[in-house]
Amino acid sequence: MINFVVATHAESSPIITFYKLKQIKSDSIFQVFRNKNNNIFLIISGIGKVRSASATMYLYSVHTKTKNQIWINIGICGHKNHPLGNGYLINKITDKSTNKNFYPILAFSHTFSTNSCITCDKPNFNYCESLYDMESSGFFCTALKFSSSEIVHLFKVISDNETNKINF
Repeated sequence: MINFVVATHAESSPIITFYKLKQIKSDSIFQVFRNKNNNIFLIISGIGKVRSASATMYLYSVHTKTKNQIWINIGICGHKNHPLGNGYLINKITDKSTNKNFYPILAFSHTFSTNSCITCDKPNFNYCESLYDMESSGFFCTALKFSSSEIVHLFKVISDNETNKINF
């Protein structure tokens, strides 16, 4: 089973279309989607690490309830000078508010570029050589409660940089 945790509908739309996901009727604050075979789920968490963690917990406890499934967080991020639209697998996560580091294990062959990511509590425009987002640490810490680290991954796409800032 594959579980996607995505912050916004705009970020999730290509995944929903590609996998032909349909929304599950839900009484929660989260929108949950699944494919007809019930082996691909997607939840829209909202922005921030607490929402990402909550959505990951919700998806596990309400819809999947099986340990050691694949968990993937896909979303946008900022960087000092990476071109807009470039994608990166995350190889290190730093939670800026706690200074804790987490290391996803990339135990598979791939041709993606990798980068570290700093999770901030609010938008950050003091770019450095790491990517910046607002969900990674919350997602990763929570997904590790249900799966081993080699099947919990994060993929981030550059949405802003020093010359192309995003408006919040």
